[in-house]
Amino acid sequence: MTTPVHIRSLEPGDPDVIASAFATVDWHKPVSQYRRYLAEQEAGDRVCDVARVRDEFAGYVTVNWNPDYPGSIE
Repeated sequence: MTTPVHIRSLEPGDPDVIASAFATVDWHKPVSQYRRYLAEQEAGDRVCDVARVRDEFAGYVTVNWNPDYPGSIE
């Protein structure tokens, strides 16, 4: 039996949940990072999708359409 994964866009309540989840595994990712992702998503500069399993945070993926760093295409 497989466990369903629910994927949706980052929502206003997610930044605190995500930062807290990473803190439990001793990986410091500040809540401000995810608030910035949300603002960038609302501006159309970023897409951030959140995965949930059994109604708990399971991970995220983000695409920054306008990065401040140079990219490379080979």
